[in-house]
Amino acid sequence: EVRRDREVSYWNAVNPSIDGMVQQFGMIDSVSYIRPAMRLSFTPYLATLSQNNPSAARGDASWDSKFTGGLDMKLGLGESTTLDMSIIPDFGQVQSDDVELNLTPFELRFDENRPFFTENTDIFRRGGLFYSRRIGGKPFNYNGAAAYVATDASKSVAYNPDRSVISNIVKLSGRDKNGLGFGILNGIHGGTVAEISRGKGLKENFLTDPRTNFNLIVVDKLLKNNSHISFTNANTIREGRSRDANVTAADVRLATDDNQYAFTGNAAVSNIYSNDSLNSTKRGYTYSLGFSKINGQFRFDVGRTLYNDTYDPTDLGFLLTNNVVRNYATVRRVSFLPKGGINNYQLGATAAYQEIYDIAAYNRLDVTGFASVQFKNFLQLSANLNYVPNGINDYFEARNSHRLFKKPSEAEIGGTIETDSRRKVSALISGGYNAATDTSTRRAWYVGIEPRLRISNRFSLLPSVKLRMYHNEQGFAGYSDSLKTKEIFGTRERQEIVTTMTANYLFSPKSSFSVRARHYWSVVNYTYYHTLQDDGRLKTVANPFDATTNPERNYNIFNLDFVYRWQFAPGSELNLIWKNSVFTDTKNLVYQYDQNFTNVFGNEHNNSVSVKFLYYLDYLKIRKRNRQ
Repeated sequence: EVRRDREVSYWNAVNPSIDGMVQQFGMIDSVSYIRPAMRLSFTPYLATLSQNNPSAARGDASWDSKFTGGLDMKLGLGESTTLDMSIIPDFGQVQSDDVELNLTPFELRFDENRPFFTENTDIFRRGGLFYSRRIGGKPFNYNGAAAYVATDASKSVAYNPDRSVISNIVKLSGRDKNGLGFGILNGIHGGTVAEISRGKGLKENFLTDPRTNFNLIVVDKLLKNNSHISFTNANTIREGRSRDANVTAADVRLATDDNQYAFTGNAAVSNIYSNDSLNSTKRGYTYSLGFSKINGQFRFDVGRTLYNDTYDPTDLGFLLTNNVVRNYATVRRVSFLPKGGINNYQLGATAAYQEIYDIAAYNRLDVTGFASVQFKNFLQLSANLNYVPNGINDYFEARNSHRLFKKPSEAEIGGTIETDSRRKVSALISGGYNAATDTSTRRAWYVGIEPRLRISNRFSLLPSVKLRMYHNEQGFAGYSDSLKTKEIFGTRERQEIVTTMTANYLFSPKSSFSVRARHYWSVVNYTYYHTLQDDGRLKTVANPFDATTNPERNYNIFNLDFVYRWQFAPGSELNLIWKNSVFTDTKNLVYQYDQNFTNVFGNEHNNSVSVKFLYYLDYLKIRKRNRQ
């Protein structure tokens, strides 16, 4: 790879217009008498962590310190099987999550940045049952602590960890000469508790995450023509009366001999065991079927996906929502052959029809057109146009099954401009506009700019600013009764600004630091309130909320991550990590950015400072030294 030219060269010719790359690799024959060396390494670590989490409920702002240690091990079993193990893992150097204010009924999905879950985990993605953030993620009963103290004014939540404690993680994966692969992953939570203050210095613990065992097993067989068939089982067992889960999936891809067409299929069954006094079991299923033309300038995809109303893989997997059926078709034209001033281009259209599974009711129809082009100067342009002609019958926004919320037809146009990233100064610019097509004035727009500044071969800056504005947006605002049976919707003005700055500096090939600062700010101002009628339309009512339950928000999250790395020996590192964060969620609406920023930094800051020492031990090197 020659980065300055954005050129990648292969020993064997690889045609980008042919789907799949591995089957185009070159082959080396007649290699024999090679015995794999012993692959065994250990990476023990020692770390000190000091944290300052000011809390009025705890009554102090002191620093808490602790000393931890753990071990990573890698063992090669044969030519292509590897065992990875991490005991008491520490991921303190991993970038903080990009948290946002979530007003939707769906869960936010976060990227995985932890090395253990990003390295050699491709096989675990088969079947779509593995979302690695479940391991070491938010405690299963995180919100239970707030609910526990809500009925007793003398109690308050003093400390509630938002990450579960991982005891150990193990993964074993490999593939034989005949293309039969397997993967086994196991992770264990040791139990997580929240600290409850009872006044007069009294405290008690509240279990937010019981001891939990996560298991994932995958068997995958590679077939000719870049095809495969696989079986996956995900199993979650929790201590006590907390629910358990078991999900099994089969996944297949079959391509024709000429690699022109491919069939894909997936099916899964979930079983959720409540372990309560009723000891009930909830079963669900899903399937998807697809047929595609995968080569040539003209390509297409058609398919169908169904999730029934009880399918639930979320104990170890991720799913935005079940109870939907989606049918789709896509056509596109692609070209990878440079012609004139163009390197490559793509244009096409998609139509997708979605309905609610259990009542066979219309949900939405989307018609989308898209296009992208890369010029020979590596300027890239893309555009998309989406239209929802029949409006949206939303059965999810009310947070209540089968409660219809009718939305009007809408249209959205958006696009990006990306300049040549080989240059010292380049940028990615994006923008879009969305509006209802009826007589209402609901609309939204967004714009973002992400410059990339390469100051030198050692120093780079990556600033970013993104702005989203929503006018007369309508959505769920809360409940007007304590039993949560009377939904209140609202018409609101909403704005979001996300600013990020990343700096990387390389002192030497073995010494560097990175700094990333991110500020997310969202203001939500309600102008009208409504009740949801049986026909799915809204009826305006007087404000049903008081000062305490008012749903208006001024929401801020600031994170600063500083990581210094020194590789003092091959595979061995000394890391210095400092993390600073501020979180505010108030009903005091502020619209001036500088005033809001000043207010945020006037609040207490959470700080953590850690020093982590990792030492890499390779079995072969140790044996060689002993022999000498």
